[in-house]
Amino acid sequence: MYVNPLVPIDSSNFTSAKYNSREYFWNEELVLDPDQREKDSALIGMFYMCIYGSTSSSYKISAKNENHDKLLKTGLAEGGFVDQNEIKQYYFTDSILMDENIKIKFDTHVMIGSVRVKSKLCVRPQQMSLLEKQCNYTLEELLEEDPDEKILMHIDDEIESPDHNICSRNSATDDDEYSFRQDGNAPCIYVIGVIGLTDYTSQYSIMIQLEDESGQNHPIMLSEGVPSVAMLKPQDYKYYMLSVDDESI
Repeated sequence: MYVNPLVPIDSSNFTSAKYNSREYFWNEELVLDPDQREKDSALIGMFYMCIYGSTSSSYKISAKNENHDKLLKTGLAEGGFVDQNEIKQYYFTDSILMDENIKIKFDTHVMIGSVRVKSKLCVRPQQMSLLEKQCNYTLEELLEEDPDEKILMHIDDEIESPDHNICSRNSATDDDEYSFRQDGNAPCIYVIGVIGLTDYTSQYSIMIQLEDESGQNHPIMLSEGVPSVAMLKPQDYKYYMLSVDDESI
């Protein structure tokens, strides 16, 4: 897929488009965040798309306006670029985090350069507008070296269990200002910080997966119209769930 801002593209000039999905080869989504569009003087306006098939192909295309720098979805990879010492922050929360047997797997794939990825668990604020102030990483924290860390240059993953003292259903009491038990949300949220380590732009992709205590992948809840992308090793399995709420469909 080729995307060009402001100027139409067709079969004669599509290869000169400003953006193309070949640069996001680990992800079905081509994400154009505000920083990238501002660099290209294309913050707003019309964006023209061209789908080119090098072989006989079938495809599905959809476009959405949403903030990908905020909340990650289980099983959906999110890609991006970072310059040296540039920070990108993502968040993840799910009601399943209240399950004591669930483990969180952070999958990271670095296509170009080198990045450091860190994650930590925070109490989820009632007002999500306060999230970046109350749960974040500073430049100093992401530059701090950990003797046991792996500097990510290719593909890696990290697995951890949520702190049940923070994510328990009982951690939000009636006296708290939070009322997570009433709406079914978890009272906790992960922040994932990514920082570029090389003196040139690094390209990466990050994805969240859930595993039970035996190490088996937890079923991924599918969202209508949103493709789910994953990697599958030989003789491995992936499980999905879909909620049907309308009896007439």
